Amino acid sequence: MTRLTDAGDVYFRYARQALHDLAEGRRAIHDVQDLSRGSLRIAVTPTFTSYLVGPLVEAFHGRCPDVSLSVREMSQERIEALLVDDELDVGIAFDEVQTADIEAQTLLVETLALVVNRRHALAGKRKAGLRRTAVLLQRKGAYRSAAARAFVELALAQQAGKGKKEGEPRPARPRTAGR
Repeated sequence: MTRLTDAGDVYFRYARQALHDLAEGRRAIHDVQDLSRGSLRIAVTPTFTSYLVGPLVEAFHGRCPDVSLSVREMSQERIEALLVDDELDVGIAFDEVQTADIEAQTLLVETLALVVNRRHALAGKRKAGLRRTAVLLQRKGAYRSAAARAFVELALAQQAGKGKKEGEPRPARPRTAGR
């Protein structure tokens, strides 16, 4: 009977684990290629949870009933970190991806809108001059960041004497991101 050396024994254990991992990887790729079974891990920013997740989950389950779906709500920063760490398969967030290792595609385009009471001076107007208008935004979040970028772009365009005029909407573009 042949016996392995201590070094050979260590190498053999790692080689066996590597073969096991390769076989598991092949099975996982097969499962995902045809989406016949397996699991999909998705995260969504809170902005989109209320109106986007339900229809997406329903449509996905209708097409892929044997794929288990895990949906979590979290910040875009957390989504990006988990995508990079391979703890998520897909993220749905805004288009300002901060991580170079993430590929993003436009999923839909939303328009930011000013919302006022019916009795407000700007009610019923298609365009609103915002220079002297107080605007309430949440402390932090994707919409606040999008609005801040839009205001900066507007100010820069006005200083340059070109581009958008005050009151023109800027679309906020949610994206889906994956590795």
